[in-house]
Parts: sequence; C-alpha cells; structure tokens
Amino acid sequence: MTESITEEALRNDKDNQEKRKLEETLTAENEKTDEAKLESMLKDDETSKASLIALLDAKRNANAEAKDLRLKLEGFEKEKDEAEKKKLEEEGEFKALADKEKVEKEEIKATFNSKMIEMKMQIEAVKQGIKNESDISLADMAEVGIDKEFNVSGVEESIAKLKEAKPYLFGADEDDNITPDLTGGNPNLKTKIQKDLTQLSPHERIKMAFGKKRVNK
Repeated sequence: MTESITEEALRNDKDNQEKRKLEETLTAENEKTDEAKLESMLKDDETSKASLIALLDAKRNANAEAKDLRLKLEGFEKEKDEAEKKKLEEEGEFKALADKEKVEKEEIKATFNSKMIEMKMQIEAVKQGIKNESDISLADMAEVGIDKEFNVSGVEESIAKLKEAKPYLFGADEDDNITPDLTGGNPNLKTKIQKDLTQLSPHERIKMAFGKKRVNK
C-alpha cells in the first residue's frame, strides 16, 4: 500500500515536471513568437517610415519639377506676350506710317488738282475777257472736275455761266487790243521790254497772250 502511494506520487511528480516543462516550452515559444512579431512590426514600421520618406521625397521632387515647369511656362507665356505686343506695336507703327504717307499723298494730290483747276479757270476766264482775276472765285465750281489723268472739265461752262450772270465782270480794257511797236527798231529797248514782261503777274501775262484772241460767248 505504501509502495503504491509512493509510485503514484512519483508518477504525479513526473507528470507535473513534464507539464511544467511543456508550459515552459510553450511560454518560451510564445515569447519567441511575440519577439518575432515585435521585430516584424518594427521592421514593418521601418519599412513604412522609409516608404513614407521616399514618398515625401518623391512628392517634393514632383512639386519642384512642377514649379520649375510652371516658371518655364510663365516665362514662355511672358516672352510670347511680349513678342506679340512688340509685333502689334510694329504693325501699329507701320500702319500709322502707311496712313500718314497715304494722307500726305492725298494732300499733295488734292493740292495739285486744286492748282490745276485754278490755272485752267484763270486761263479760261482771261480768254473770255474777265477784268479782275479775283472775280474768278465767284464762278460756280459744281460742274468743274478733274480725272485721274489730270484732265480738267467743266471750266468753259463755269466761266460762261459767270459771264452770263455777271457780264459787268467781263469786257475789253481800252488798251487790250493796242500793240504798238515800242522798240522803234532798237534791239536794246526790245531786250528791256522782254525783261519787264518777266515781272508781270501771271494774270497780266495771260491777258497779254490772249488779248487779241478772246472768245466772246
């Protein structure tokens, strides 16, 4: 009986030892597992941290590149705007110069046309016997014109109407048809007279030229 109790106690003690050993083994295994998990977590954290740093670096680089591209784009747009502005200014200056030249040409043409008409009116008025050159301004100029070839038209009609409306402005002067020989055969005197003729007004010279050839209508 005593022997049986002793054997049983030994078995129980052995079982307890094996149990404790198993528990210790399990505990050690659990601790190793926890350490592995912890190391893995730490490694994961390091990996995540490195990934985060890499991501932030990539983002910074991307932002820097984007900023650089934006600055280049702004510079390009600025250069483009300045080039277009300069082009417009040059075109504006060219257009202004062209417009100025056009106006000047028109003014010169208008002045020439006016002088041409004035000369034709003066010649025709003298031919028809006007007494005072300033009275030509009383003529109706509505039908007087000049074409591209500078041919003046309507002058005779204009002076004729003036003569018909105001006949007292026209008529022969007493000495118009008198052409005495003032030289007396003296060539020196003839030269002097020719020089004096150059000092006459255009109106007076025209009257002398057409004095004997007036056309009275």
